Amino acid sequence: MKTRCSSERIWIVAALVLFVCCTKSPKQEHYGVSISAPSVAEASCETFSAQELALLRLSNGWTFDLLGKVCQNDSTFSNIVFSPLLLTEELHACEYERAYVEALFAFCNLEDTSFETIRANFNSIKQRLSEMDSSFAMSSSLDSSDKGGFVVCQSARMGLLREDAAKTSRHTFSPCNGNERLCEFFNLSGSFKTFESENEFATDIPIGNGSCSLLLVRPAGNRIREYVATFSEKQYVEVVKHLEERKLSVRFPDFERFVSKQRLLLPEIQTADTLFHSREVMTDCQFSLFKPTEAVLQSLGKSLEDKILNSEKGETATFDTPFLFFVREIASGAILLAGICCE
Repeated sequence: MKTRCSSERIWIVAALVLFVCCTKSPKQEHYGVSISAPSVAEASCETFSAQELALLRLSNGWTFDLLGKVCQNDSTFSNIVFSPLLLTEELHACEYERAYVEALFAFCNLEDTSFETIRANFNSIKQRLSEMDSSFAMSSSLDSSDKGGFVVCQSARMGLLREDAAKTSRHTFSPCNGNERLCEFFNLSGSFKTFESENEFATDIPIGNGSCSLLLVRPAGNRIREYVATFSEKQYVEVVKHLEERKLSVRFPDFERFVSKQRLLLPEIQTADTLFHSREVMTDCQFSLFKPTEAVLQSLGKSLEDKILNSEKGETATFDTPFLFFVREIASGAILLAGICCE
């Protein structure tokens, strides 16, 4: 009888533990447990160390909270672009809100939490990414303000190395405020990975040497603010997971000089004994997707088969209303840039 009672107590305790784990706040288990970045067991561990992968998961994990917070601003809703990876690095490197930053990095479960090691890890990640594609360049710096805060200044430059990207044409873009305007659009044709549902349409466009891609996500019904406010990492993974090859003509705005100056609200962080309230960071960022030069096109040396494939036109997907976009490193799953094109 005593043995039976002990067994029942064990099962009750186990059930309570399972209940607590399943009802845990998403914010509490979100960072460092990212589902869109790789695990150590995957092939990318040949490129990145376990500690570097943990930092990539942290960076990916809070990207969607940062985007969602943008939509909660009462101010005007405008273009935004930022690198979650470089923002994470800058927060770690500066003296801004050390307790908040330490709480954020605690979700990584890093083996070595020393400042020097983590800084070396970030440098190694950036070096490896640049080695994968020489057309890829990203930089970040801090600009201290007179008010004791700082501005994160970021710049990203990547190549759209395709023959049909050499020229653009003018089309109408319809922003949220209804003030339509003419702007330059890329017009690409070929086989692209796409995803379509009743909520969104997405297409993934290889950039640079193909190690990275530009993922465009257009919500249905031109409701970008509502869509981004609830767009989660889980939804992002579903989109990426279900991308399928499709003959398509894709038309989207020229990102030659995409600039944003935005206030980012960092999310709340709940630890075992402390609630860290939202912090604010000002960003000044620029994203440039440059066209190929004649010399670059000649150096590509595309085969006749590639040219025929790229010349085949399917249905046309036009991104002429506000949309989300991500630049991701395909092998590792790292989100290098995230943004919203509103105008």
